[in-house]
Amino acid sequence: MDRTIFDKAVHPLAGCWFKSTADHLLARVTGYLELLDRHGVAWRTQRSTDPGRRIYEDDVQVVVVPHATSRPLSQRA
Repeated sequence: MDRTIFDKAVHPLAGCWFKSTADHLLARVTGYLELLDRHGVAWRTQRSTDPGRRIYEDDVQVVVVPHATSRPLSQRA
């Protein structure tokens, strides 16, 4: 694995996305969202068929950097 994937100097806008086939992980997300709700932490669900340029991929997730013409992940609706 490339250790620079999460290096903010190399990939400042990198973000992780679960694959839609990662059912066993996605099923656990609800509990975490409920915890955030209890503590008043805002969150939003994001889905995309093309979240950006893939810099890492395994069987359950992808790490991407947004396409040059896209807004940063933190600004996507």
